[in-house]
This record gives sequence, structure tokens and C-alpha cells, in this order.
Amino acid sequence: MTTLRFSVATLAAAAAITFASAANAQVPTPGPSGTPVTFGSPAPIGKPLPLQPNPIATTVPTTSPDGGSTTFRGRHETFVVGDYLFQPKVYNELSHGQQSTQADYALRGATEFNLGNFPFMVEGEYRHFDYLHNDGLVTNPGRATQSFVPASNEYDDDVDGHIGLKLLDPRIYLAVSYLNKRTSASGPQVVGPGLGLEKLPDYEAPLGVYFSAYYYPNLVGQIGIGPNQAQLAVLRYRVLTYQLGFTLKPEKSPIFIDLGALGDRMTARGNAPSNETHLSPYAGIGFFSY
Repeated sequence: MTTLRFSVATLAAAAAITFASAANAQVPTPGPSGTPVTFGSPAPIGKPLPLQPNPIATTVPTTSPDGGSTTFRGRHETFVVGDYLFQPKVYNELSHGQQSTQADYALRGATEFNLGNFPFMVEGEYRHFDYLHNDGLVTNPGRATQSFVPASNEYDDDVDGHIGLKLLDPRIYLAVSYLNKRTSASGPQVVGPGLGLEKLPDYEAPLGVYFSAYYYPNLVGQIGIGPNQAQLAVLRYRVLTYQLGFTLKPEKSPIFIDLGALGDRMTARGNAPSNETHLSPYAGIGFFSY
């Protein structure tokens, strides 16, 4: 009987301990959907996502019309071009707008480069104008007398060099120049410095445009006058040269077609016999590279 009492007492004590433990345990609170909410931090499932780095600002290069990603106006261009002059009109003491059937032409070339941090260009030009002189009286240097000159075929040559500093894009330069004008007639060559503004052509687009205007305040030359040309006379001119042209270029081709018009106006000063004018449209073909 004593043993039975001990067993009942032991069972009663164990039941009391179990009930107390259950009463002190935390019971999950059901959520709105009936799903119990668990306590503590759940174990991560899979690998954590990597943190995304902050985007870095980059400069987007200018895209050229042919699809390249290079900043095309920052590239240096070099070109050469030859043009055929279509029957230029020449006005001077020998010609009053007569046209020649001879071949007239112009050559031009330029390249861009940096000198330190400054963008420069150098350019050279050559122009050849033929014209007819009908026999008759011609004003002599000094404009005091006239002489009879038989009919002849004459020509004028211009050689010009420019060096310029870029002012603006697209390729607009302020340039100094030196001009040499020569003639097959009895007049002398005249030379002198000048200043001008020039836009070089852009060859990225299928159609490009360019222009130039140069002013020479004092082109000077010497010529012999009087009996046996024993006396020297100084001839002076003010000169304005100008050009306007267009380029046509097939896509991704280094060859281009050149179209435009060029000319000059020479104002006589001092002993120069007369004013002079040259004017001609032209067409040609050229090659460029970067």
C-alpha cells in the first residue's frame, strides 16, 4: 500500500511540473489569414542577393553621321583637291571679260594639327586663269600712256599660303596669308601678306560646305617703264579673294566631289594700270583622311 501511494504521488508531481511548463510557453499568435506568426529570425533561404554598385556617370562621345563613335570634330583632317575652272572671266588692262578655250584649273590642300593646346591649320592654293587679249590699245603702268598690243593668249597665276588658328567649330579659322600673283603679260608679279576668315570642309556628312575670304591691303611689285624700261615704277593693289564651295561624299568613302565658285577683286593703287577681276565656277575631285 505504501508503494502504491508513492507512485501516485510521483505521477501527480510530474503532471504538475508539465502543466506549469506548458503554461509558461509562448503560443504563436495567428495572423490575419490564420497562419501562425513565428518568433525569432528565420533561417535564410539560398544566397543573399549582391548589392548593386552605384552607377558611374560617363561622357557619351559624339557620334559621327557615318555611325562612328569618335568625336569627329576633334579629329584632324587632311585633304587635297583638284578643280577644273569653267571658262573664267578675266577683267584687266588686256581683257574685258574675254574667255579662253584653254584648260584652267585650281589645286588646294590643307591639314589640321595641334601646337601645344591650340588647334591650327596650314593650307596652300594654286589657281591658273587663261584669257584672250584682242589687239588694241592697252593702258601702261602709271596710267599716263597707252600702247598697241597685238592679239594674244595670256594667263594669270596665283599662289597662296595660309596658316590659321581655330576660332569656332565646325572648323572656322582666323588665318594669315601670303599671296603671289604672276602674269604672262608684261606686268610684274605682285606679292604681299593678308588676313582672312576660312571654314574648312567637313567630310563626315554626305554634303559639306566651306568658304573663305582674304584681304590683302598692299600687294607690291616693280616694273620698268620709259625708254628701254630704264625707270622703275612700283605697282600696288588692294586685293580681296573669296571662295564658296560644297563637297559631295559617298558614305565611308575617302573620295569626294568638289563644287563651287572662286574669284578675286584687285583695286589699282599707285602706278597699277587698271583694276582686275577673276571669277569662275569649278568642279573637281579630292581625297581626304583623318
